Amino acid sequence: VDDFTLSTDISIYPNPTHELITIKINPFLLGQTYKIIDQVGRQILTGKLTSEISIININEFPNGMYLLEIGEQEKQTFKVTKK
Repeated sequence: VDDFTLSTDISIYPNPTHELITIKINPFLLGQTYKIIDQVGRQILTGKLTSEISIININEFPNGMYLLEIGEQEKQTFKVTKK
């Protein structure tokens, strides 16, 4: 059984961003959940990736760094900066 690495199958852009984050995934990752976590560890947004390209609006969030966590059993975490 081959292990796969989520990071090679996920693209997050633009980073830094002003209001929108685009998440591009391979089709076999459809249905994975995502969470956005602020600097103090609060989960501030969650959702499910239902298409190969998903757009998340973070316009209302304060400027700063956030963690974007994708996956359930095998999680991949990305740093996202909002300016």
